[in-house]
Amino acid sequence: MVINVVDTRGGPSRLGIALTRRMVPLASRRNFLKRLVREAFRRHEVKIRGIDCVVALRKPFDAAAAPALREELRGLFDQVALR
Repeated sequence: MVINVVDTRGGPSRLGIALTRRMVPLASRRNFLKRLVREAFRRHEVKIRGIDCVVALRKPFDAAAAPALREELRGLFDQVALR
């Protein structure tokens, strides 16, 4: 997973999610993944920092790895918040 970041200079934080059908073939899995990313962003302090984040996958998504993905997202958002 990769997060691209841009500082918005005082505006509200925004989140973009880039998922392709090639990485996540089933629509239900894509929707699940979007909900997972949105929830992680909503609960993290990076939301109030005025940062635009775009989350993208690097490799195909496996639903069994969802808990590990939550931890990875939390770690990436922590890195963004410290920036």
